[in-house]
Amino acid sequence: LTVPISIYGIYGHLSNYNQPRVQKYVVRILWMVPLYSLQSWLSLRFHDSSSVWIESLRDMYESYTLASFLYYLIEVLGGEEITRTLLDQPEQTYGRHGRFMSLFFSDWSGPLFLSRCKWGVLQYVVVKVFCVVLTILCEAAGTYGNGEFSLTSGYFYVTFFANVSQCLVSCGSSQLFYAVKLSLMAIGAKPYGKFACVKGVVFFTWWQGVGIAVLTNYGIIHERGTWSQDDVADGLQDYLITVEMLFFAIAHMYTFSYTEY
Repeated sequence: LTVPISIYGIYGHLSNYNQPRVQKYVVRILWMVPLYSLQSWLSLRFHDSSSVWIESLRDMYESYTLASFLYYLIEVLGGEEITRTLLDQPEQTYGRHGRFMSLFFSDWSGPLFLSRCKWGVLQYVVVKVFCVVLTILCEAAGTYGNGEFSLTSGYFYVTFFANVSQCLVSCGSSQLFYAVKLSLMAIGAKPYGKFACVKGVVFFTWWQGVGIAVLTNYGIIHERGTWSQDDVADGLQDYLITVEMLFFAIAHMYTFSYTEY
């Protein structure tokens, strides 16, 4: 059901392609849910070493989606120049701390604010590519150790780099969202729903996977039949994602509706 629901939403945009500069990013975002669902199903079907390659493709598109969401926010406001002008208006109060908080934190507004937000998101694309390459190399060398939080396992370093990068991308995208949310609400862009949908798919599934890895590391998840402990952990993650994507597909269809355009 996830795939046809998502395809219906994508078809709605393509058949009503009235604002291509904005809708091209919406279509890219909408592809994330069916790709997640298909990837998870394929990983369940082929729960051997090939699942690492399948998951790597998902991770690549995940970073692409976050970058697309950033540019969607910019384009829906009228483009980068208009967004910069909007953010630089003197009456803007985003990023300014009160007298007490300013003793500990500096303001994060200013002329370079949009550039910093873009850097915060785009670095995630680079780091994700690096993590995918590292995962494939470690898996080929037999040193990946999925779910092992050990200095000798590639999983530990991939998780570390990805977590640091996710903190940066979350900070950059959240700051931009906070700065432009009122402007987005003024034009009826449903900013909260869109932000929750995109962030929910990416970060919820990521932390869900980390949680399952922790349970595996502590022996709470056991092997089942011909499936090893790692196979069971990966299968549980893939099964949960397959089910969850149905609800995300419905949410995306209404939140990123083509009727807005």
